Amino acid sequence: MNKFLLASLLASFSLASNADGLKSRALPLQPATQHPFRVAAAKGAPQLVAARVVPSNETDASWVLEYGERVDVFAEDFSKMDKGKLGDPAVSVDITMPNPPYPWTNVKPEYTDQPGWGAGGAYPAGGMISIFDEEGLDDYAHINTPMLDLHNYDGIAVLEFKARTNKKNNSSLMIEAAETYNMSPTWKVLDQFYQGFDITPEWQTFQFFFRGCESYTIFNLVPEKSPAIYIDDLKVFQVKPYVGLPQSLPHTDYTGTSFTANWKAVPEADHYLVTVKVFNEELEMWEEFIDEARAEGTSFVVPEIKSGATYSYTVYAVKGEHVSLPSDEVIVFDLEAPVMGGTTLTDDGYHAQWSEVPSAERYNYWAMNDRVAKEDGTFKVTKMDFDTVLLPNGEEPYMNLGDEPNCYGDTYILGEDQAGWHVTNYMPYVGGFIALDAYFYIYQNDQSGMISPAMDFSRDNGKIDLSMRLMGELVNWWDQNNQRHQDVVQCAVALFNYDEAEGDYSQAELVYPGTVGEDWGTFTAHLTKGTKNSKVGIFAVTMPGNLYVDDVLITQQYKSGDILREPFYFGRFLEANEVDVTIPERVRFQHLYHKVSAVKTDGTFSDGDLCESAFSDECLVEAAETGITAPTTRKPFVMFSNGNLDIQNPAGDIVEVFTADGRRIATDATAREHLTLPLALGGTYVVRIGTQSIKVQL
Repeated sequence: MNKFLLASLLASFSLASNADGLKSRALPLQPATQHPFRVAAAKGAPQLVAARVVPSNETDASWVLEYGERVDVFAEDFSKMDKGKLGDPAVSVDITMPNPPYPWTNVKPEYTDQPGWGAGGAYPAGGMISIFDEEGLDDYAHINTPMLDLHNYDGIAVLEFKARTNKKNNSSLMIEAAETYNMSPTWKVLDQFYQGFDITPEWQTFQFFFRGCESYTIFNLVPEKSPAIYIDDLKVFQVKPYVGLPQSLPHTDYTGTSFTANWKAVPEADHYLVTVKVFNEELEMWEEFIDEARAEGTSFVVPEIKSGATYSYTVYAVKGEHVSLPSDEVIVFDLEAPVMGGTTLTDDGYHAQWSEVPSAERYNYWAMNDRVAKEDGTFKVTKMDFDTVLLPNGEEPYMNLGDEPNCYGDTYILGEDQAGWHVTNYMPYVGGFIALDAYFYIYQNDQSGMISPAMDFSRDNGKIDLSMRLMGELVNWWDQNNQRHQDVVQCAVALFNYDEAEGDYSQAELVYPGTVGEDWGTFTAHLTKGTKNSKVGIFAVTMPGNLYVDDVLITQQYKSGDILREPFYFGRFLEANEVDVTIPERVRFQHLYHKVSAVKTDGTFSDGDLCESAFSDECLVEAAETGITAPTTRKPFVMFSNGNLDIQNPAGDIVEVFTADGRRIATDATAREHLTLPLALGGTYVVRIGTQSIKVQL
């Protein structure tokens, strides 16, 4: 059972669905188990041992010498755990601080050589530490190391310790790790994960290999419904390599018939070796696909693949006789991008469809509109007052202040004009506001926040202003001297920018808008690094309680004619390759665009690794062919066609649409020669193209 909730905000912006399930603070702290680590070694390269028992006559990790030099980083002999003894741990001694802000740093500093340990169900045992979960009743039994700086040497580290039981039956221990970024709201779970190995009644030394470590990495040791396990002489060391480790990058150019494997260059490398495997679903095993193909650059095209099948690749750097450790294994679990088809106008919107994708289970569909700045100055990118917010099932909110807290774990905000805000541990409240429950962040490291859809935040050199009304829940906590304190849950604001090389979003800024109190107050945050593809996040932090949020306003400085493309509709996990979209009144007469991606999982749709394909081309929403064609002309021309306002604008002038009473309802400054604006409502309109005005009637 995994005691971390090792969920990363950025890492994947995962869309795995548990959206409709309510979460209570009374739920056990049981996150999903990570997948076991797989190792693929190249011929001519030493076999990487991910987990091993060190022979008793081996005083050093001699296998490390094949790759480089051992560099010791951390050691703990547990000599200060002097109470109790082997077979009789001091279970009456509580080594933890009561109700600490973070359970991962809750061990009293007098019990270890270096402070910052975390533990549960752990006790002194005569100069060693015992982790006790004999009946499987202590759901929190574990020990975790302090945060360690392991960013050197390609982030490769080895966890080493001695372990035994005091009973005839063997025990079982689970090992995992995460980069905490100094206990920030976003963690990165390391891919390596170990379980199912025996702890015997005799002392054994174990070594576990990890990669991807950074400056604040912790390791977690968890008994699995086992008799007491005794741990001693825990060490962490790194390997200074003879040849650098290639940093694998996500694959690109997936077509269904080929894909490109990518990695970062190792300066001293002569060349690289690429190993590719394919997963046989019938046999449920990995099979060799390409064995050690030589590559001179930093990419390799893998040909003749089967569309929808799962592949993996690892890369080795070669320098003379030395071969590096393998890169991180990249799993190519991908889908072809759908191809957007035609649209058909309906009474209040349109019907869209797209191509079916092999092995796809669902589809994610986005519809966007272009909002044009009418003048220089402050432009409202996002405005949410939550007055019309709905539950994930489309019903009205029912929660009130003072009710027993519960929330939705993973969903999207419904009922607001701007679609596609991803929320975790969230609940709409009666009265038009929302809550973000930091209980799950504090005790499970499961982010509690709201993240905007991806939009262009590059205006004004990336400067972004955010304001919101906030109120926090007062939470009790106790220090190591059992003194009670009270604090209010706080707010953090983050900016995430898309990294083309990584194929993912990464945190670019993190700011705190001020001290939140028990009463509503207005807070501001200023970000400075927005790009053309960024997301803004608001998170509840510091205390295990609710952060209440209302009146979120995001602004930037725009020039007249600048355009923001924002989503007005998001269809999540659509089962069919088609959708009916209602066009809100506020976006009529604007350019509408849409795109779609295919989705599948490696297991059940609600649990497992989720794969989302690349998006289809972003297409203008247009009516299906009707046989009516606008006359060919080089002069401005306007006509109605199948409910659309069809405009020819050969000079690329600014186009404005007015109602008969002079109210401007649409503006286009894109200089497009041909515009198609959905116009389902009848009436008389005036279309101004540059200096020319044309009256039309539907």
